[in-house]
Amino acid sequence: PTGTVLPAGDHVLRVLFVPDDPINVAGAEVVADVTVMPAQLTVMASDVTRVYGDANPDLPLTYAGFRLEEGPADLHAVPLASTTATTTSATGVYPITVTGVAATNYTIATVPGTLTITPAELIVRADSAWRRVAQPNPAFGLSAMGWRNGETLASTGLSVVLSCDAVAESPPGPYVIRVDGPTDWADYTVSFETAILTVAPREEAALAWDEPTSLTYGETLAADRLNAWADHDGAFAYEPSAGTVLPVGDHVVYAFFTPADPINVAA
Repeated sequence: PTGTVLPAGDHVLRVLFVPDDPINVAGAEVVADVTVMPAQLTVMASDVTRVYGDANPDLPLTYAGFRLEEGPADLHAVPLASTTATTTSATGVYPITVTGVAATNYTIATVPGTLTITPAELIVRADSAWRRVAQPNPAFGLSAMGWRNGETLASTGLSVVLSCDAVAESPPGPYVIRVDGPTDWADYTVSFETAILTVAPREEAALAWDEPTSLTYGETLAADRLNAWADHDGAFAYEPSAGTVLPVGDHVVYAFFTPADPINVAA
């Protein structure tokens, strides 16, 4: 009947004529062949992007050419989008192909898409450090955040340099530890973060000494008068030294303190 939508393929149409005056007019039938051509349907893979080391995202498809409000569910076989890229694939552009689609009423055309893998972000950060004044700089360390697929500095060959302006003679204070290297390396975009080397002053030992009592000529300087003390471990030397016999008169006796830990305690 009128309004019928025929599927694609060859069909036979029959037209039957029924006269109003069947007594005087004979009925008739006319047969015609008709071919319904498939409609053109285009299945397109969408372009997508992901970061190196991530799993592949969904690979969406779009369609152009469906008739009669039909959709993907009306196809005999649902199309599949796939790509050769895996989690460990390097940065670059990879094809997305469309396969498996089938439909009786459509001639299918597929349009590939692309998956673009962009570099991952890698942050290389210097470690903070500390030392006393007049000492050499310690070995500087670093850490890196953002590695993918189990990679490391060694496995990727990324070479960085740690440097600091502080030298042994530098006065106490903060000094910047710098990290330098390539900002684009393999599958990473690399950024660098500085840290601080703290050069600390040595501690000042607190010294005390009770004023020695007077001596009578002929007495020697001894421990009862050479008895200075400090709030840190160490040794005292005196000038004049113990055992000295001083002449009559006023004298100045000096005490010199040598700390047991000269790196952290000042003499």
